[in-house]
Amino acid sequence: MLVSIEDLSATESAEIELTDGGADATGLTPEAELIAKADAEQLKCAIAALPLVFRETLVLRDVQGLNYREIADITGVPIGTVMSRLARARRHLFKAIGAKKQ
Repeated sequence: MLVSIEDLSATESAEIELTDGGADATGLTPEAELIAKADAEQLKCAIAALPLVFRETLVLRDVQGLNYREIADITGVPIGTVMSRLARARRHLFKAIGAKKQ
């Protein structure tokens, strides 16, 4: 396929318009991308700091997408325990992240 200079210029102009003058293909400016990376790292650290049973339940549910029954089968605990561990894990995360943001 042959691309003329005019085609290339039109393509580059379209890319500039789509990226909102400095934003990348995801639509984030470099500053927003840096903040998103910092937030992701903070979340990763907060998850790693959870007690093992809470971290395991949270990852199985929110990362792996398993349902309560599947998690109960894997961990060998009742569904009610899965639900309470998940709620506690999320509460710990919200506290950890909220405390660091302030």
